[in-house]
Amino acid sequence: MDDEKKQHRFAAAEAGKAMMSLMLGRPVYPLSLPPFSPEKTLKKSDPFLPSHPRDPRQRRALAEGHVLFALSGLAAVRLLLDDRTLPSPDDPDVQSAYNAARSICVSEEECAAFVEWLWQRCVALLSLSPRPEQMRTLVEQLLRKRSLSEQEILRLL
Repeated sequence: MDDEKKQHRFAAAEAGKAMMSLMLGRPVYPLSLPPFSPEKTLKKSDPFLPSHPRDPRQRRALAEGHVLFALSGLAAVRLLLDDRTLPSPDDPDVQSAYNAARSICVSEEECAAFVEWLWQRCVALLSLSPRPEQMRTLVEQLLRKRSLSEQEILRLL
């Protein structure tokens, strides 16, 4: 994959994560395009750091939010770039989603079902109008300017 495609893919993934952050009530952080080289890879999701609340509903909500966030970059790439390849189990974002799911699931089969269900939900949430158009605008601006502040992202979304 050439550098231009990598940058477009990275920008689409960042747009999806910014959009999902807003939907989940998480902070939106400034974005910038990194220089790409053969030894560099796409940014990983934040590690899942459960606070272990006693209430199982709170634990589940935390896990769901993390899985949605972890998968949102991949879902945005699928939606915005019409990339129909399934996410690889080795992808750091998929691994992060599974790690979060393991905090509440009792088996790997349940984890797989939970992550698959949230993958479908993530794609559906990001597909709702006007989100795809907003994410496309964010991608265009990120590719053009190479970096965006938190305020610029919030204005665009």
